[in-house]
Amino acid sequence: MHWCPQQTRTRKASMAEVCALATSNGRFILMSSSGKVEKTVEGHTGAVLAIRWSHDGTAIATAGEDGNVKIWSRTGMMRSSLSQLGASVYSVAWSPESNQVLHVNGRHLIIKPLQPSVKPTQWKAHDGLIVVVDWSPRNNYIISGGEDKKYKVLTYVHTRTGVCVLSGCVFTTVYAYT
Repeated sequence: MHWCPQQTRTRKASMAEVCALATSNGRFILMSSSGKVEKTVEGHTGAVLAIRWSHDGTAIATAGEDGNVKIWSRTGMMRSSLSQLGASVYSVAWSPESNQVLHVNGRHLIIKPLQPSVKPTQWKAHDGLIVVVDWSPRNNYIISGGEDKKYKVLTYVHTRTGVCVLSGCVFTTVYAYT
């Protein structure tokens, strides 16, 4: 689930109070803060595993058990099928400019631009299945967590030549037992 992040000049004030909810039956729901279902959308075959509003609140990214990553308008109309993979996609995140989507594919992270002619950037990030990612709009940091019991914080830099430079640190998850 994810709240619509902000109100824009082109939206009604009430749109900022809409939450996008993923479901196990392949649908996602746009629900107001009062609990009113604004729209139910058939999105995936199998569960919708991740859902995120773009930072400007104009689009929604979903990922599912069916291996698809899809982009939707803020009203629930499908804009594109961004990626079609052979395995479940557990997490998605928008770039700070909302022009790229970060998603997982097993042990790999993929940054997929919304422009179809631009190639995605992919790299192995963990020794186990990656289950969660996020991309900070404030400092361009990417964080990922996996079944290898590690999380990684990376800085994403896009150079003039189009080469992505990733640097960062690895942290082992610390468990406290009582």
